[in-house]
Amino acid sequence: MKADVVVAGYGPAGACAAIAAHDVGRSVVVVESAARGGGNARYSGGFLFDVPEPADVEHLDALCFGRTDRAVLEAYATGLHGIDPWLRSLGGDTAPFDPPPGRLPAPFPSWPHFPAGKTIRYRTVAGGTGRRGEALWDLLDAAVRARDIPVRFDTAARRLVLDEDGGVTGLVAGDEMISAGGVVLACGGFEADAGLADAYLPLGPSWPVGHPGNTGAGLRMAQQAGAALWHMYGCFGWFAFRTPEFPAPFALDFFGASHLLVDGDGHRFADETGYEVHDRLRALLTYLPRNPNRPRLPGWAVFDEAARRAGPLNGLLGTPNDYTWSPDNSAEVDRGWIVSAGGPAE
Repeated sequence: MKADVVVAGYGPAGACAAIAAHDVGRSVVVVESAARGGGNARYSGGFLFDVPEPADVEHLDALCFGRTDRAVLEAYATGLHGIDPWLRSLGGDTAPFDPPPGRLPAPFPSWPHFPAGKTIRYRTVAGGTGRRGEALWDLLDAAVRARDIPVRFDTAARRLVLDEDGGVTGLVAGDEMISAGGVVLACGGFEADAGLADAYLPLGPSWPVGHPGNTGAGLRMAQQAGAALWHMYGCFGWFAFRTPEFPAPFALDFFGASHLLVDGDGHRFADETGYEVHDRLRALLTYLPRNPNRPRLPGWAVFDEAARRAGPLNGLLGTPNDYTWSPDNSAEVDRGWIVSAGGPAE
């Protein structure tokens, strides 16, 4: 088979690449290892982030701790400014996301003391059903289908095809070799590969709470073509609840401030509401040698009745599990996942 462009991975990045290539007149084929597309977007908050000028590049530089080339940040900022009109060109619409002031567990805006301060803007795709991330994905998927771009599901990208000089000339996907003028690797992350997670994620032990197909295939294929790895230390995550009844952990968020996190020895180790929502796991790296303990997992979340009734412990972040957490966590009490007690000591 031949195509001008072959895209490996059918999540938002793969869909956007396929649409862009098609709209400049290229023939495109997409391959996806799973039985459906969407990647982690199906489980995400679906937020569209923009940083107003002129503080955009300085704000991004602060987020990257000065470790990203200025030209890359400038290109990224330009891309952020174009997201909203581009989605509108696909027939979608967006709406501002304005949460109530002081909302837990994810206060907005994140990092309000960085250069852009509180001028950061968040939008979400309007309409749709289900989670905000699903609405974003449904819009992109509909645009791909409207263009009759072929998507081959249950077809994993296996390796790049290289010529004698090391140039990429195609992709082996499933049992077929696809010749292409360009290959886009949009295969997702590596969190579902235990070996890669152990090698690169500093916060172990870890388990993927999202798409099980993120096994690092894109990293391996890029290295096959001579690519270097960059910023592999970057990650975000949640404390999560694991049960053998379901394959993926349930990411935990508290909608009430009255909760504590304690480690396996019963010692508190974090400022529970003091971390940015995506960065809270870094509490595991900030223990001090003069303290009598270091965080030992698994641990416990201890909370009162007000926090239980404030909102579902799992719900801010989705999950591949076929389960909907109850709004007041009462069903999880009945399941024995949440243990009631007469007081903190008990």
